[in-house]
Amino acid sequence: MRVASAIAALAMIVLAGCGTSPASTPAADLSASLSSPSAPAAPGGTPTGDPRAAVPLPATPTLRPARRLAAQIDQAERTIADPASTNDAIRAAGAFQQLASRMLAAAGAGERHRVMSALTGRAASVLRSNIAAASGLNSLTAPEPRLPKNWRIIAPLPAHRLMGLYRSAQHHTGVPWQYLAAINFVETKMGRIVGPSTAGAQGPMQFMPSTWKEYGDGGDIHDPHDAIPAAARLLAANGAPHDMAGALRAYNDSSYYVHAVTTYAQVMKRWPRSYRGYWSWRVLYKTTKGVYVLPVGYPKAHAVRLAAD
Repeated sequence: MRVASAIAALAMIVLAGCGTSPASTPAADLSASLSSPSAPAAPGGTPTGDPRAAVPLPATPTLRPARRLAAQIDQAERTIADPASTNDAIRAAGAFQQLASRMLAAAGAGERHRVMSALTGRAASVLRSNIAAASGLNSLTAPEPRLPKNWRIIAPLPAHRLMGLYRSAQHHTGVPWQYLAAINFVETKMGRIVGPSTAGAQGPMQFMPSTWKEYGDGGDIHDPHDAIPAAARLLAANGAPHDMAGALRAYNDSSYYVHAVTTYAQVMKRWPRSYRGYWSWRVLYKTTKGVYVLPVGYPKAHAVRLAAD
């Protein structure tokens, strides 16, 4: 008994999207979604109201010089961690974090080492976890020949409302909220993806219809208010919270999947505000022609191909 993941979604990492025609995306085209003029980040990562102190993150990260990239990753992490950061600042920092993690996951070991050796503390730990999780998920699928025709990309519920659903499900089942958030993140990027997987799984938590009949309690498979507690019931019926690995195996029988969900959940357990950074990641889709951003409003809003790394 298992819930099939959105297979193509496992090959994705996500960032802030923009709706232009499919083409290589220069840095300037992404700058609006990655910048945060209302709360610029200071060099240490703390948003300030003084534009003279602002050191905005670039639209897209570059590997060299490694120390500069490391400083930018640290700035993004500090912004996510700071309770005073505005939502716009967190979204910008999360978008940069996602792009940097994706780029370093695909980079050579030497390049990763040069960046990692310049980082310490929380920034180093979170980046290492993100790279490990992304590398495993990306290995599960090959690039698709074309963009998905049966997907829509919508805005997710606000982060605080999703958190309320995760915590309510934890209260009723004992399943830690961080694992529910991590599943929602890996499966559909917090509900942004609306459309079936290649195996026929549906909804924000990607249930097979047959499994939904057992755990859905008569609810709507597409409604996060019903799908998140159903996922918690499935996990609890298969060993959670005492055996989270076994419960996740029942959800998706893949060691890469179990490792990725566990890794993201552990990051959020250690640093709960990391959840806000992950909530800010948006949808990327890997094709044989390159990686595309699927912005909110897709397919009416056109996908945007990222420039080659």
